[in-house]
Amino acid sequence: HPSMEHHPNRRVESTFTAAQARTNDFARFPLPRVTTDARLHFPSRPVAVYKDPPLATSCSPSPPHRRQEFELPPNRRHGRRRCRCRTGHVSRPSRGAESTALHSRLNYSNRFSAVFLTWRLFLCSNVRSSPKENLPPSLTSTSEPPPLFDGTTRLYVAYHCPYAQRAWIARNYKGLQDKIKIIGIDLADRPAWYKEKVYPQNKVPSLEHNNEVKGESLDLVKYIDSNFDGPALLPDDSAKKQFAEELLVYTDESNKALYSSITSKGDVAEETVAALDKIEAALGKFSDGPFFLGQFSLVDIAYVPFIERFQIFFSGIKNYDITKDRPNIQKFIEEVNKIDAYTQTKLDPQFLLEHTKKRLGIE
Repeated sequence: HPSMEHHPNRRVESTFTAAQARTNDFARFPLPRVTTDARLHFPSRPVAVYKDPPLATSCSPSPPHRRQEFELPPNRRHGRRRCRCRTGHVSRPSRGAESTALHSRLNYSNRFSAVFLTWRLFLCSNVRSSPKENLPPSLTSTSEPPPLFDGTTRLYVAYHCPYAQRAWIARNYKGLQDKIKIIGIDLADRPAWYKEKVYPQNKVPSLEHNNEVKGESLDLVKYIDSNFDGPALLPDDSAKKQFAEELLVYTDESNKALYSSITSKGDVAEETVAALDKIEAALGKFSDGPFFLGQFSLVDIAYVPFIERFQIFFSGIKNYDITKDRPNIQKFIEEVNKIDAYTQTKLDPQFLLEHTKKRLGIE
């Protein structure tokens, strides 16, 4: 802050541990904080007081008697990478001091620019995805059924099915992992009790809720959105709602065109190119975000399991990149992969490719 620049009672202290500095390159640029318990005047070059805490899992500061004062840049009489400490002895600076020396050499016109740069690097380096959900194994013909209609809400899915993935993403995005239990069904060895006792249509996904079982992927996404707490999956804007319905109707048509091109011989069909171009145009309709309605919504949940697969299938089978000359699709894929609700449901691309080639009889 500019008001701090010439304040006589300011100093900068590092609150990172040496352990963190070693495990994270960006942590070598310590996140500063401003204190007022030392009277230091800023000379022509920055002066910093650093505390070098012992190795620990916490960021607790070291005792006051361990504080060292380093004058930057390093004193040339004592060689490179050495600084004069408070008592006059020569010692090697901590990682924090080295990083500050780096900032000094960069010769920022504003000495606090380094602080802001450090903060940005720290934020970028600490982006982490949530750990994978511990999913139960898929139930087969030899598996016993769960205790049906006991008040537990269950979502029956096949882990590799894109239609089931829709309801699964909606459940995750609404934060319902503790309220809706995932039950995997092996479609190749389907339990007989699933058709007899759970869902007569014998398909996935299906949702057991309030002593009823409902099906159809898009209907389930809407049902989850309207009957459970969590972020809304449709905006209030009437124009966006109308466009959403148009896109939901188009999903079956686009999927049919794209799947048929995968199984056909020769180059990618014109119908496939037209379907991809229509998706590209739809993603560019609203400018307030990279998704179909600008912000992430039910429409993205409907399309992303198939866009994910088409990118894998066309690349692996047809040697065709669906994102080439389609920046909106490229941006959509990049941004949706930052959403944990979706990435938690993804499978290994090579598994999806081999599974589909086997199912479609493609060598």
